[in-house]
Amino acid sequence: MKANFKGQIWVETVLYTLIALALIGITLAFVMPKINESKNNLIVEQTISSLSAFDQKINSVLIAPGNKRVVDWAIKKGDLIINATGDNVIFVLDGMEGTYSQPNVSIQIGRVSVLTIEGLKKSTVYLTLDYKNKVNLTYGGQDSYKVFTPSSLPYKFSITNFGRGDIDIEELSIG
Repeated sequence: MKANFKGQIWVETVLYTLIALALIGITLAFVMPKINESKNNLIVEQTISSLSAFDQKINSVLIAPGNKRVVDWAIKKGDLIINATGDNVIFVLDGMEGTYSQPNVSIQIGRVSVLTIEGLKKSTVYLTLDYKNKVNLTYGGQDSYKVFTPSSLPYKFSITNFGRGDIDIEELSIG
C-alpha cells in the first residue's frame, strides 16, 4: 500500500508542475505582445526626440552662411534616409508590433511627421522632417539619396550652411 501512495505523490507533483507551466505559458502569450508594443512605442518616441534634435542643429546652422555643426547619431533599429532630391530626412522603423498612430494618417509631432502603415502582421512607421520650400538640402554636395542602416558605432554627420538656403549634410569618416 505504501508504494501506491509514493506513486500518487509523483503523479500529483508532475501534474501540478504541468498545470503551472501551462498557466505561465498562457500568461506570457497574452502579456508579451503588449510588452513588445510598449517597447516599440518607446523606440518611436526616442526617434522623434532624436529627429527633433537633428532639426534643431539644422535650424542653428541656418542662422548665418558658413555655420557648421557636427551631429552624432546612433542607429540601433530602423533606417535613416537623407533624401536630398526631396529635401527631407526620413527615419523608417520596419517590423513594429502594433501601430504607433492611426494607420495611413499622417500626424505632426512638433516638426516631425509620423505615418504608420499597417501590414498583415507588422507595421512600418515613417518619421519625416520636411525642408521643402525652406532650404535646399544636399548630401555630400549633391542632390542624392543616402540610406544609413543600423550600426554598432554611431554615425557622425557634418551639417554646413553654404548660404542662399543651401544646407549640406555629409557623413564624417571615423578614424
